[in-house]
Amino acid sequence: MPIVRYNITIKTSAADRPDVRFGKAGDAGTDGEVHLRVYYSTGGSDDYKLDNPAENDRELGMTDHYVRLPSKAVEITNTVNEIRRIVLRIEGEKSDDAWLPQQVVVTATMNDGRDVVLNNVAWNADWWLSTDKNDAEGHALPAYEIYPTPRGLALTDPE
Repeated sequence: MPIVRYNITIKTSAADRPDVRFGKAGDAGTDGEVHLRVYYSTGGSDDYKLDNPAENDRELGMTDHYVRLPSKAVEITNTVNEIRRIVLRIEGEKSDDAWLPQQVVVTATMNDGRDVVLNNVAWNADWWLSTDKNDAEGHALPAYEIYPTPRGLALTDPE
């Protein structure tokens, strides 16, 4: 069954970021460029830049919604087991681009209207996305893999 649309919902944490380098805390929001890719048993999706041009995305405590259309046919069955992992990454030149998502939900809508949902309800709040691995007192990486396990979802560094 082909996927016709991705609905992506991301909630940004309301936490403060520790930052000993600057002697102050930053918040969990970012202006950095964020990308998402979904991997299935049959291959990967496009790389989607998560940006709503008319909005200030990924700000402290806010929930953002994105709709993306695949540029190529991705065939899967209607089971969450077909979703192998998602990769969420941040890019940019900013020294202050650290971002802490609280929740990530990806819904792949099939051409018959059915949805396949990957729902990350337990983001690891100890790890931030940042181009600077020293951000958040060394608890930051530029990309994460999120994948299903028998006990829920796991979060790892894809590098």
